[in-house]
Amino acid sequence: MKYLVVFLFFIISSSIVSAQCCSVGSPIGGTTSIGTLPENNIRYTVFYRNGYGDRYYSGTDIVNDTSIQVKYALSNYVGLFIDYGLVERLTLGFEFGYFINKLQDWGSKGSFEASGLSSGIIVGKYNLLKDIESEYELTVSAGLKIPFSTDRIQKNFVDLPRDVQPSPGAFGFVTQLFFHKGFSNISTNLFLVNRIEINGSNSNDYEYKYGNCYNTSIFVTKKIVDNLTGIVQLRNEIKDKDREDIGEIQSSGSNLFFISPQLNYSFGDFSVSVLYDIPIYRYYNVRQLGGKYSFALNFIWQMDLSGE
Repeated sequence: MKYLVVFLFFIISSSIVSAQCCSVGSPIGGTTSIGTLPENNIRYTVFYRNGYGDRYYSGTDIVNDTSIQVKYALSNYVGLFIDYGLVERLTLGFEFGYFINKLQDWGSKGSFEASGLSSGIIVGKYNLLKDIESEYELTVSAGLKIPFSTDRIQKNFVDLPRDVQPSPGAFGFVTQLFFHKGFSNISTNLFLVNRIEINGSNSNDYEYKYGNCYNTSIFVTKKIVDNLTGIVQLRNEIKDKDREDIGEIQSSGSNLFFISPQLNYSFGDFSVSVLYDIPIYRYYNVRQLGGKYSFALNFIWQMDLSGE
């Protein structure tokens, strides 16, 4: 149950909720499950995330400019994760995502909105080290990101802005390193996760390539009462500049820090978790729309299929 609980934290905490995000609107591009499952165990995860932003930033400063076109942006996203323990140290995972909507409001000029499937990810997770007595684990994973579409969504035969497109339209590669250290005598756990997402370019969209992403998270968890766990997460998200066939997009790329308080409640093989992202540092290249808030709900169900 300890690993089931912790799994919640990572899959709903690593996405950037702003006008530009690590996987072009693909929260699953920064959200891989942790650790490995026992052989013949299966885990289903469903999560919902809502994000909103209405301020532009240049570097670390808020931009006060009434001529700015986009008044606000919002998104609603649902994701599904399926993990299966092939053998004791190896787990195979599948990740799928769908944007209920991605919207930009341009004030008197109207709004742009799209919905649809984002990228899928196939990932393998291998446990390198695990010591039950010393309460530590080291797991690595790698996977392929697959776009559900390489074509941009259009309205009245005109391509919608990239920031509302549900899919990056390109293949990519994802790696992750996960470390856990437990302190059962004080009902506390420490977790470190580092995720790198390498994005490819879309030949159907001027060879557009979304910037690679580097996410690092530290979690401290503490049992509050039976079945209820409190969590504090510190997360850093670095995004390279986007590129297209004529060169780099200067108004792209960022370095962000968040603190995310979270609560998780578990009963039997089922867990539910909620979190709220609080930005504590932002740096955006040139001028970009940043996220104001983000919250998420997460549900997990794990089963043993071995019949034992």
